[in-house]
This record gives sequence, structure tokens and C-alpha cells, in this order.
Amino acid sequence: LLSGTAIFGGLVAYRAREAALAAEATASSVNTFLMEDVLRVDRTVERPQVDTYRATLDRAASKVGSRFADRPDAAATIHWLLGRRYQEIEQIDAAVNQYEQAAALNLRIHGPTASQTLLARERLAGIYVDHGRRVEALQIIEELLSYWTASGREDLEALIWRARLGRTLLYGGDPPKAERS
Repeated sequence: LLSGTAIFGGLVAYRAREAALAAEATASSVNTFLMEDVLRVDRTVERPQVDTYRATLDRAASKVGSRFADRPDAAATIHWLLGRRYQEIEQIDAAVNQYEQAAALNLRIHGPTASQTLLARERLAGIYVDHGRRVEALQIIEELLSYWTASGREDLEALIWRARLGRTLLYGGDPPKAERS
């Protein structure tokens, strides 16, 4: 019995270490991408042209797929971050595109109920609400609510998600459904 407990403990420690190493590798590759592909100045040009912020984001977005073909977790994180930046400068179509790519990658990697997938989908619903695309927003919200209802979770993360979805429903024009969420 004692050796079984020790083996189990070792397995848990090994998995925790592997998860930490994977997270570190993702953070390192995201950092390298931002430093080398997004913020890098081409010193071979005498007077480099000053890019607009949108052009910088577009250039970075065009490189994510090829640069991170072997690291879909890093690509998903970068797509999500680019979506936020595009959203901040009100480039809604570009933001939607980035969030959709983040959601698709996270769905493939982590599944439909993973926090990463849900966060990207919730961002899309929020954009749709803010820009009068109520039907699309409500479709996503219904999907997200069904995941949480089916999960039966009552932890802090679940409560935070229910509050986010309630806010989106409220601003999306469905106060009764917002109250039930």
C-alpha cells in the first residue's frame, strides 16, 4: 500500500512538473514572438517606416500560423491577445477573426468547456452584443450556458462565468434570461 501511494505521489508530481514546463515553454515562445516578430525594428533599413498600430497587429497576425504551427497552445494565446488589441482600437472584424481562431485552437486542444475556449467565445459574444449582432451573441451565450448548466459546477470560476454571461445577456436585450443565468 505504501509503495502504491508513493508511486501515485510521484506520478502526480511528474504531471505537475510537465504542466509547468509546458506553461513555461508557451510563455517563452509568446515572448520571443512578441520581441522578434512584433516589436522588432528592421535595422537594415536606413530610416524604417513607422507602422501604424493596426499595421503592426496585421503583420503579427499574418505570422502566427506559420510561426506556431507546432505550438497551437501558444498560437491560441497570441490570437486571443491580438483579438484584444484589435478590439481596443475598434477593428471589430479583425478582433472577431482573432477570437475565432483562438476559440478554434483551444477547442481542438482543450475541449469545449475549457476556460480558454469559453473565454474566447465569451469575448465574441460581447463584441456581437456591442455591435448589434444580437442573434450571433445569443447563439454563443446559449451554448456557453448549456456547458455550465450541464457541468453542475458551483465553484468560483463557474460563478464568474455565469456573471459574465448574465451581463452579456442583459446588454444583449434579454433581462429575464440574464436573471436566470
